Amino acid sequence: MLRCTIKLVLVVLAMSACARPDPVPEELSLGVPVGFDPIPVPPHNRLTEAKVRLGRRLFFDPILSADSTISCATCHIPKILFSDGKPVSQGLNGRLGARNAPCLNSSVLRYQASL
Repeated sequence: MLRCTIKLVLVVLAMSACARPDPVPEELSLGVPVGFDPIPVPPHNRLTEAKVRLGRRLFFDPILSADSTISCATCHIPKILFSDGKPVSQGLNGRLGARNAPCLNSSVLRYQASL
């Protein structure tokens, strides 16, 4: 009986070793409007579908705020170019900040300028 068990374990291990490896994630390319420079992507940190899903999840998740009530998307509303359209943005506990929520489109331009 012990020999059969050992043989079975060896067969299972051999079969699992023959399993196909995880596929390499396909790199995504970002479309940019006409007249804009291409968005730089570091060669050691390529953009993949999994990274986009993670970024989207974190952007809309309020758990990252100090009291878990607001997310990045609370002030950076995608429908209005990732801004909130207000002269002064409202933060935690309804407190008003000192400025508005800038649109996030310019963050790519700031990143490009830092290279």
